[in-house]
Amino acid sequence: ILTKNTIGVLSKSSSIKIVYCPTLENLRAYLSVIRLQGELITEEKEEQTRRTPSLMAILGPLALHVPTSEFSAQGLSRTFAAAVEVAARKGMDLVLCECRDAVDSNGGGNGRGEVLWHTQVPLLNSSVRVGEESTSYRGGRVPVKRVLQRWFEFNDD
Repeated sequence: ILTKNTIGVLSKSSSIKIVYCPTLENLRAYLSVIRLQGELITEEKEEQTRRTPSLMAILGPLALHVPTSEFSAQGLSRTFAAAVEVAARKGMDLVLCECRDAVDSNGGGNGRGEVLWHTQVPLLNSSVRVGEESTSYRGGRVPVKRVLQRWFEFNDD
């Protein structure tokens, strides 16, 4: 267990940039802006990037989708395609991590963490909440992990 304010320590680092995106809209907006920032990269900076690739880590990306109509194969694909595009364009490694609730002792029983990777989602977006089975989209469903395996390798450690 870390005893210090971890985010505070990381945010003071000159080589680490932390961006807080509390909603899916914020994450997508940031991904669209980061694409435009740095278009004018100097040759020296570009050479340095090639030697030591940066890392973009997105924590809790599925949790951002769950309360929205974007918790579907279509919505997830839209978000992660943008993230992959940014990472590829900037020569960064990209890591996704779904965090479980720290107070949940059984490791994801409250609909967070690893259980989200195995959740079945509709193929298309819907304006109706996914949890309301009587009125929700009745088309095909696919596990979240299968959608993301198009772009990502999963480490089951």
